[in-house]
Amino acid sequence: MAEANLLTVSVIAIVIVFVLLLILASIIKLITYLFPAHIEKETDYSVYASIYTTYAINYPNMKITKIEEVL
Repeated sequence: MAEANLLTVSVIAIVIVFVLLLILASIIKLITYLFPAHIEKETDYSVYASIYTTYAINYPNMKITKIEEVL
């Protein structure tokens, strides 16, 4: 029986990993296409309250005037 070369085994393993990653990425792409995320456009006041409370605790002498979402 022929002995496998370490370089050959390593290259085959790397190719197999890349193929598996490609398959998994394709499955994720298909799932996100079939079931898109629902983006809410409503104002979430609980998030504003938690941001305000966190900044009020960390920076007690400051006043929060505007909260923006950076995309």
